[in-house]
Amino acid sequence: MAKQTSKPQWVARNIEVRLKSSMQHFPAVLISGPRATGKSSLARRMTKGFLALDVPMNAQAAQSDPDGLLIRQEFPLTIDEWQEAPEILGAVKRMIDAGLPPGQILITGSSDSSKRKQMWPGTGRWLEVKLFGFTQRELSRGTFDLVARLLDGTLDLEVVPASKLLVNDYVALAQKSGYPNLALSSAPESMAADYLRSTAQVSCSRDSAALGIDVDPTKLYAYLQAMAATACQMPTDISLQQASKISAPSAGKYEEALHQVGLVSRIPAWSTNSVTRLSKASKIAFLDTGLLMAVNGWSMGDLDVDGLKRGQVIENFVLQQVRPEAEALGATMHHLRNSAGSREVDLIIEDLKGNLVAIEVKASISVNDDDAKHLRWFQKEQGARVKAAVILYAGPHVVRLRDGVIALPISSLWA
Repeated sequence: MAKQTSKPQWVARNIEVRLKSSMQHFPAVLISGPRATGKSSLARRMTKGFLALDVPMNAQAAQSDPDGLLIRQEFPLTIDEWQEAPEILGAVKRMIDAGLPPGQILITGSSDSSKRKQMWPGTGRWLEVKLFGFTQRELSRGTFDLVARLLDGTLDLEVVPASKLLVNDYVALAQKSGYPNLALSSAPESMAADYLRSTAQVSCSRDSAALGIDVDPTKLYAYLQAMAATACQMPTDISLQQASKISAPSAGKYEEALHQVGLVSRIPAWSTNSVTRLSKASKIAFLDTGLLMAVNGWSMGDLDVDGLKRGQVIENFVLQQVRPEAEALGATMHHLRNSAGSREVDLIIEDLKGNLVAIEVKASISVNDDDAKHLRWFQKEQGARVKAAVILYAGPHVVRLRDGVIALPISSLWA
């Protein structure tokens, strides 16, 4: 008799409170985000019915008679993988217009739906909530909301715990990935890398096709590899085109496809009238750092001997932790670099009130005042808008530097 395994304990997601609140006010809510990040599992917990449109029979029924299929379902209902049969969205619209009460439909899909024309029926009718892979704060069940405390100026340095993690520990956490199938397992390094590359390849082929994006899957993966090699950098369009062997007229379409299937994002350049001659180039970021390492073929050993790669991984790992927190607060993420390259800030978070937090990321176990020179310059330029200037580093303790700049262990993001 086969040994029965216990059901894994549910790990709460950071969007659950917002999702439950949204369902109290909207008849339908869309959960968007990358493939395999737990959208379906989360939606299942909040609804009774489940309509899986990646099942061919269901997709065919949704295409031929979406209204008839929808009315036969059990509510509250999850409609999973909407992009496999976009016709279902028109039926949802008509049901909402007929008076569907709040909290009746959750829609999920493996994409960034914000720019998809198939989503037009939802305009003004449902709310979108984004789900990313697990953050360390979710996995550790942490309640310490560092980003929010930095933005509102309420961080008490006395409660920030010392960290026992070293640089290689952070790299190991990054490599393990935020995808639930890996984050909640003990898969060996090689097996995890294979899983992540396979996930990326499926997104480049199946997800892009389901969204109606006309690209060559092999070339799309090549463009993903070119972006991975320059993660947390600002490569020129020409360099990406040359590395991927994709022509200039097609490159924009290929990068947009990678955004749509939820593998990469761009951190836009920060701009203000008070500072001139700033670069307008955006910075490449991967939504999952384990996937970044897998696509590049980088191992723990590779990063031990290559400081540049290690820096890319640590910075992307920090961005991966901050992005869902900022999204939940309605804040935006930017970076700053002047045209001469003499001033640079890795990450600027701006909330809806215009408050700013400036962050530098250091893959080192110690910091000094010279590491904070760009942050001090930014504080001077922006004045009271800057609520905090922070170095996130791989050392153990809080360090108070000149002019109010502080250095915090990277683990402060979830401790």
